Amino acid sequence: MSLPEGVTARALLQQATREMATHKGLDVTGLTDNQLSDNQFWILFPNFFVTIRAEEATVIISVPHPDGNPNRCIWHVTIYQWLPPEEREAKRVPLVEIEEGKHVPYYLSLEQDYEQMQRQQRGLRNGRLKHMALTRQEVRLAHFHAALDSWVDGPSR
Repeated sequence: MSLPEGVTARALLQQATREMATHKGLDVTGLTDNQLSDNQFWILFPNFFVTIRAEEATVIISVPHPDGNPNRCIWHVTIYQWLPPEEREAKRVPLVEIEEGKHVPYYLSLEQDYEQMQRQQRGLRNGRLKHMALTRQEVRLAHFHAALDSWVDGPSR
């Protein structure tokens, strides 16, 4: 794909998102270009995660697994889409419980995360692991663990 000189793929995505949303009748004039292309992500301690971008928000809440196994949890994932008022009722769907090991097409994009979490959880139980290394892209995760350590060990840590 060749881009016009001085134009980035990110800028084209932002422009296309703005045009598509406007075409749908959504007022995106108050959104910045970053809000049109980037996922804004927050973790609310201890178990609430939210990502927001121009036309949707995803909320993930984790709760302990009913079997009491500390290495397992239940994920409640809800996607909210910003739709024109006349489309909202027709596209509303009831909450669906997805059995372990089953899939819903939208969630296939998250499947690698879910599978990786299981591997990471096993790795974290490795008795030889003394420190965890995170990339610069995981600054929120590092802050989350610092808050967790402070909560468990107290402010002296």
